[in-house]
Amino acid sequence: MVGIPVAFTGLCLLTGTAVTLGNPTEVNDVGALCRDGRLALPMPLDQETLAFKCGTKFGHLNPSAPTEVYEGESASKDAQKQLKQVITEATLTLDSPGEGDKTLTVPNKHRPKHEVKLTYVCQKDAVEKELAADVDDVSTGNTDHKQCAVTITVHGTAPSEGEAQKPSAPSEEEQTDPPSSNGVHTCTPEKATEISVSEPKSEVKMKCSDNRKFNPAKKSEAFDAECKNVKTLSTFVPGAERTDAGDIHTLSIPSLPEGAEARTLCYQCEPVTSLGGTIADKGCQFRITVKAAEASGSVVGVSPGSAAVLLWVVGAVFVGAMNAD
Repeated sequence: MVGIPVAFTGLCLLTGTAVTLGNPTEVNDVGALCRDGRLALPMPLDQETLAFKCGTKFGHLNPSAPTEVYEGESASKDAQKQLKQVITEATLTLDSPGEGDKTLTVPNKHRPKHEVKLTYVCQKDAVEKELAADVDDVSTGNTDHKQCAVTITVHGTAPSEGEAQKPSAPSEEEQTDPPSSNGVHTCTPEKATEISVSEPKSEVKMKCSDNRKFNPAKKSEAFDAECKNVKTLSTFVPGAERTDAGDIHTLSIPSLPEGAEARTLCYQCEPVTSLGGTIADKGCQFRITVKAAEASGSVVGVSPGSAAVLLWVVGAVFVGAMNAD
């Protein structure tokens, strides 16, 4: 089985699948081969070394000194810098055996905070000290290249701009909408207020905003999870009751439903015509999810005292059986 991935990697190198002209393709293979055009290699946080090779027709590396590098994706004279000035303690080892011709090492403790791009140029001609490489032609589509640019993207320790702006997924507790300071949930137009119940003997207090009517009107009814069909309240949560006091509606849940599946029911605040003849344009919903007794760990079990008695009886029976033998 070991030979399969090795053979596959060799096939990729021979066919040049790691090399593209124009837009670079990111590759993460050790000893990736730069044959033509431009080769892009990522160096993620958990990777301290990255090896690459120049194609056989490119016998010279630019910059020729392992202590130097081009910062960024271009290879202009202004971009040529000392490698350790760009990334502290970073090194490039030439002709490293078993890993590839060139190996870049970036210790994790010296990883830059933000992403850094490093470029090396594999070229046919010898490197002239005063003449920087010009790799602009590698993206033109010309197949008669005299060089191949290797651009290594060293990932930074700080999250990228897109990742920093992307909010993390909320937990189940964060997905529920907390009640106001007086413990009453108020419905927000065009939004479903999510409420989670995980304890027996719980109460949920709800209130519609102005010009909205609480539905279903019957206390013994509730909508299904999609807030479309009206059903008897007890079909969702046996023993649940609703009481109304003015504009505050209270759902009382004495015990959690049996089984392992949660039950979801819904109430709606529907727009009504006001005294001025205007109509509240949007309605809203209260979606209440009641966790099952097994899922919340509230199943009725054996009390500690009963458990002790049960163990004593089992032990006595076991000893009796042994003596009988």
